[in-house]
This record gives sequence, structure tokens and C-alpha cells, in this order.
Amino acid sequence: MPWVHYVPVKLDYGDIYDVLAFFRGLPDGTPGHEELAEKIASAGRRWVEQFWRNEVCNHDPPPFLSFQKAKLILFGV
Repeated sequence: MPWVHYVPVKLDYGDIYDVLAFFRGLPDGTPGHEELAEKIASAGRRWVEQFWRNEVCNHDPPPFLSFQKAKLILFGV
């Protein structure tokens, strides 16, 4: 379920900056919503642990890019 178990992003990642700015905050000091990002990431992780079945999906679950790792890659923090 979008915005509960994952954050929807356009296929071409055209909105990735806006999504990350929403969660991380803006360079001008406008605060982000890091707690919400952690909540969504945790809910998604729990969903996969509870419902992902390899025999149905025929492959392993997708790797998760943690919010902390995404911040490190994109913002260097």
C-alpha cells in the first residue's frame, strides 16, 4: 500500500528530489519528515517479512535501500 509500506516514485525518478526533500528537509532549513520515513520503511519491512512468499513470487524480495543509506548516497550525511 503506497505511503504505508513504501513511497511511490516515478519510474524515471523524476520526482526523487521532491520525495527526498519531503523526508529530509530543504537546504533552507525547512524540516523534513524523517520520523515518517522510518515509520514507512519499518512497515514495509514488516510486510515483506510477513507476506513475501518465494513460491508465489518466484524470486527473492527486492533489496531495501534504508533511509539512512539513501541519505548517505544522495546527501553525503
